[in-house]
Amino acid sequence: MQDKKILAVLTTESDDSVLNSFITHFGAGTNIDMTLCCVKDDSSPACEGEHLSGRVTTTCTKKSIPLKVAEIHADAATAMRSRAPFADLVVVEKEVLRKLALRDELPRESGAILALPSRFSEITNVILLFDGTASGLRGIKEFFQVFARHTNKMEVTLLCIESDTYAFRKEEEMQLVEYIRRHSTEVGVLKVAPPLTDRHLRAVSHKAAPVVTGDLEYLIGLRGSAIGFKPFYDDTATLFIPSANR
Repeated sequence: MQDKKILAVLTTESDDSVLNSFITHFGAGTNIDMTLCCVKDDSSPACEGEHLSGRVTTTCTKKSIPLKVAEIHADAATAMRSRAPFADLVVVEKEVLRKLALRDELPRESGAILALPSRFSEITNVILLFDGTASGLRGIKEFFQVFARHTNKMEVTLLCIESDTYAFRKEEEMQLVEYIRRHSTEVGVLKVAPPLTDRHLRAVSHKAAPVVTGDLEYLIGLRGSAIGFKPFYDDTATLFIPSANR
C-alpha cells in the first residue's frame, strides 16, 4: 500500500490476530497511517496492554506504520461516523460489523470497508461481484486502488450478475476487463443471469478469496438463501462501499 490512512475497529472481545494478519501481509508500503478504534464498556480492560498482546503494536513498529489507539466508550456508530469519511480504508471483523451494525451507520463519504472473517490469511485470488451499477464499478476501482501493490499476483474473477440493474454495454464491459488487466495478468470473466446459485460458484476459485461488491445486502441475502452461500460469505473477506446501502 501507499499513501493510505487506515481505520481499524476492534471490540474488547475481539481477537486482534485477524487485524495483525492483515497488517503483516498488506502493511508494506510508504506513507501508511493507522488508527485503531477499540470499542469498550466501563467494565472492559484497556485496549492498550494486555488486550492487544503487543502484536499489532509490534507489527506496526516493524513496518514503520504510525499507530494511534483510540478508546470509544460511548455510542460506537456515532464515533465511527465522524472518523470513517477521513479514512481511505476501514478494516473491521465481520462479527464486529454485525454486532455494532456499522454497515448501516457509516456515511456515504466513507472509504471502502474491508470486513474480515474470523480466520484470515494471505489473499491470492479475488472475486469481483459486479451488478453493472455505478456503486459496483466504484467498489472494483476502490479495491485496485487500495491493493495496487499486491494485485499483480492475484487471480481475479469478474462475476457479472446480469440483473435488471445491469446497464453496461459490451464496449463498456471490454473497457472494464481492460482496466482490471492493468492490475492483474490472470483475469477470468463469468456472466450469469440471476439468481446466483451455488452451482455458479463451482466454476470460480473462491476458497479464501475476498469478495468485492457494490451491494453488501445482496451478498448477505445470498448467505441466507442457500447453505452453499453461508461459507462463501462467512469465510471470505468482503470489500464494499457504504453508499451502495443507502
